[in-house]
Amino acid sequence: MPLATENLYLGAYALSHGAELKGVVVTRSNGRQTAVFQLDCPWIHKLADEYYAGTAVVNLAEYREKLEELKDRLFGALRSVRSETERRHSNDAHDATGSKGARRTAPRRSSSSSR
Repeated sequence: MPLATENLYLGAYALSHGAELKGVVVTRSNGRQTAVFQLDCPWIHKLADEYYAGTAVVNLAEYREKLEELKDRLFGALRSVRSETERRHSNDAHDATGSKGARRTAPRRSSSSSR
């Protein structure tokens, strides 16, 4: 059974011990974004137990590498959500004005302007 966690460090620990990152799910609640890492391998829950018990042992270089990989995936997922949100807001504003394909132009000057 896969493990879902918001804990970046647990995720890096599991990855450094052979777990696979199945996905990063970003949710928004009360104006706050939260990322959940979905990890899986046959011993994923044993790894989580070791991590929380304080008995986890790591190869520091590999752990650091996995931590950087996980951060890259995290920020990529956050950028993707931000881009999608901006696209949606842009489309909503477009729909509200009904100005499909409209182009802004400068206001016309009156031909009776004084010189």
